[in-house]
Amino acid sequence: MAYPAFPLLASALRPWLWSRQRVAALGLLLAALGVAHRLAFVVTTAGAVLVVAGTVLLLVSALVPGLAPASDKESNLTFTGLFLVLAMATALSPYSDDTAATLLTAAAAITFVVLEAVPQARQVRLYVVAALVLAAHGSLVLQLQFPKQDVFRFLTYGVDGLFHHGLNPYLPIPDPQSPDVNALTFTYPPGALLVVAPFRLLLGDVRWAFLAGELLFIVGAAPTARRRGGLATWQQALLLTPLVFPRASQAFFDYGNHEWALLGLAALAVALRRRWLWSGLLLGTGIATKQYFIVFPVAFLLPWLSRGALVTAALTTAVVVTPFALWDWGRFWRDLSDPLRWPPPNPDRLTLVTMTRQLGLDVGRAGAAVLAGGGLLLAGASGWLARASLARSLMACGASLALFTLLSNYAAYNYYVYALAFFAWGTAVSGADPDIGS
Repeated sequence: MAYPAFPLLASALRPWLWSRQRVAALGLLLAALGVAHRLAFVVTTAGAVLVVAGTVLLLVSALVPGLAPASDKESNLTFTGLFLVLAMATALSPYSDDTAATLLTAAAAITFVVLEAVPQARQVRLYVVAALVLAAHGSLVLQLQFPKQDVFRFLTYGVDGLFHHGLNPYLPIPDPQSPDVNALTFTYPPGALLVVAPFRLLLGDVRWAFLAGELLFIVGAAPTARRRGGLATWQQALLLTPLVFPRASQAFFDYGNHEWALLGLAALAVALRRRWLWSGLLLGTGIATKQYFIVFPVAFLLPWLSRGALVTAALTTAVVVTPFALWDWGRFWRDLSDPLRWPPPNPDRLTLVTMTRQLGLDVGRAGAAVLAGGGLLLAGASGWLARASLARSLMACGASLALFTLLSNYAAYNYYVYALAFFAWGTAVSGADPDIGS
């Protein structure tokens, strides 16, 4: 895949950036460590540099032609090393004081290495190691009984109000735990409630939906990356890596952000894309769950989705959204469009606007709008350049979302994890046999 505009850049980069896989691994490592730095409640120049440098390397790996492909041996060392470094960083610097989660994460890393020596076990290793990581995350759910974060609470109270009392979730949601504070505002499409509702109603906690999303991501992404003889070691390591991003992989079970549910829907939709009805139902559920799903990833996957799947997705979205829109259109539109009203730059966010403000340069709301608009245009260009390959489309989706997040006005750790998971998945798909996997 060659783009004539870039030969000089590729020639200049090749000697010191090695192979495309090493660029990808370094980008994932730097971005993940930068996000972990911020989640430790430390806003420093070093953390900002890590996020920026990681995002740049992701874009280079996804889009710059001419970077040499790595051998399986090199890729095995590179991505196994990446997984082990991030998993052990997660185990040694836990998000909360949960010994079980620490031990299970460390056991996952050790198990990955040990099973490499057992050829008969290599093809089940992905699921064994994933089970250990998911058990660690389940331990966090049990230990963090009722987080104080707003997303967790408005999902929980929204489900309770809708299914137990027939209340419109787009009306102000009072917080029984903190009745003296302002009522919560539900700013997600209604699919977000429907996706987590079974887990709240049957298991008592919406966060089990995020754990299920992690499982569906592994189950759905694995077939898209398959090759003769099964997944290579480096492909398994890549698919597992997003589950062990330091601090970020654990923060989902405190903050309540539900990107893992979206990733699970996306992975299954791509895996089942030759079954257009199921694929469309999954895509429509994703669009009805989070506003940006229609761009990241659906717009990037258009060359790989059938017309039937897209029509089914549109109908599914309409069926889910319309009843809530008709219930109280004014409240529905007000709450759903709240993230689009362009609030002032938030100093608590991982964005270039925030980073420059800390250096004494305030670009203002107009400058922030220009940066975000430029990020969206660059994302569109990236998707167009990568359209010839499913692997590149997924990588471009992840790299472009990381860039858009960096240039936006109001984004946090969960957007980067969502982006890095798509990028890691796409890199794994790049090793698939086309007639078996992608």
